[in-house]
Amino acid sequence: MSTQLDYARPKSIFTRRRTRRIILGVILLALALRALIERRNIDVYARQARLLLFQRRCLNFSPPPTQVVYDDDPINVAALNALLAQPHYKRIQFPHGSAVVWDPPLFDELWFRATGRPPATTAVLFMHERFTPAGERFILTCGLNTTLGYTGGPQTTVHIYEIRPATWQTRLQRRNGVTTPLPAEIQRAVQAGKHLRIFAGQPDPNDPTHYTVKCEIEGVKRIIDGDEGDRLEDAAGVPTPGLRFVLRKK
Repeated sequence: MSTQLDYARPKSIFTRRRTRRIILGVILLALALRALIERRNIDVYARQARLLLFQRRCLNFSPPPTQVVYDDDPINVAALNALLAQPHYKRIQFPHGSAVVWDPPLFDELWFRATGRPPATTAVLFMHERFTPAGERFILTCGLNTTLGYTGGPQTTVHIYEIRPATWQTRLQRRNGVTTPLPAEIQRAVQAGKHLRIFAGQPDPNDPTHYTVKCEIEGVKRIIDGDEGDRLEDAAGVPTPGLRFVLRKK
């Protein structure tokens, strides 16, 4: 019997050692998987933190009111060339002339992050935090594009979009948008080849739903009022974004 016990003892020791190694391996594997998961979580939170920091720049985007964002002066070539020598200015061509527009990369990146599509060259009239009367918060963007119209002349349109801000759990999302012609007086001036200059829009510090865009038509000063309204639906359930862009005299 003692001989059998002597032979059984080494076998039992081997089994216990193998069991400990298996348990240790399982623990190390679990720790490695946990570390991998935490690493992925850290990467996700780091990316989201970078997005939120970028978003803050868009929400607080405030170029000076003297920043020219659109100028189509056909006579003062030197002034246009001076603009083109500055960062983020581009020339756009249309059949009866050209214009110089200010297209900052911050706007282009915002558009790409919100839609997944590269933007067209745009004169950025306004980009800032705005609220609807009901209290919804958006990054409101307003851009101007000049394209060829049905009559063969330049057709200048304004694109206004609401972009819902990201959170720690969500990404930037485009919510509402409207495409509208410039106010009638400005549209007639553009089609007649008159000189139009537009300056960077400014948020109204006293009204979070309102912003203004200054412009000049042949040197005559005008102000455009932009408003962020509540989204409504008509009787057929078709949504109507409450986005207004109206010219008034200074």
